[in-house]
Amino acid sequence: MGKQNQAVKAVLLQFDDVAECIEKLNCYTQQSDTPSDCDSVSNEMFSLEFIILLHIYYELLKCVNTISKLWPSVQIHLSITLEHLRTFCDWIKQYRKTGFKKCLSDARQFVEKSSYDLPKDFKNKRVAKKKRMFDYEGSDQPIETVRSNRYETEFLNTMIDSVISNMESRFMSL
Repeated sequence: MGKQNQAVKAVLLQFDDVAECIEKLNCYTQQSDTPSDCDSVSNEMFSLEFIILLHIYYELLKCVNTISKLWPSVQIHLSITLEHLRTFCDWIKQYRKTGFKKCLSDARQFVEKSSYDLPKDFKNKRVAKKKRMFDYEGSDQPIETVRSNRYETEFLNTMIDSVISNMESRFMSL
């Protein structure tokens, strides 16, 4: 688990260097599909959603990494292991409530410090329109939601709920 944490930390702390490397690869490549791939990666990297994602993964993996370092010990008892699991479950439930706001503020500070011109807001999602066949059909009015709330509920809460349910189903029967 430590390697994933180190990879996320490396991208987070060396974001400008990674972006510069992708730009150089885009300029100096000889393969035909590489510029398209570089543009796709750059478009995703230069979004607030991606930067928030990096912060969320870093927080989660940092907590999991501390637990996974303790478990391989020969002298660790089952009761201590269960206590670590309960502590992690309590932390992740609390993180579900407050973690997004912290990661959002961290991401906005990260955007301000970056040497690249990164967006400070979420991407606009295109609203799908349904073709009306008859005049008497009413037009669907999309529900306007704050983009940060949508990202929190569709991504973060779904991921955290999945982690919580997996933790409870696998380990809480001990």
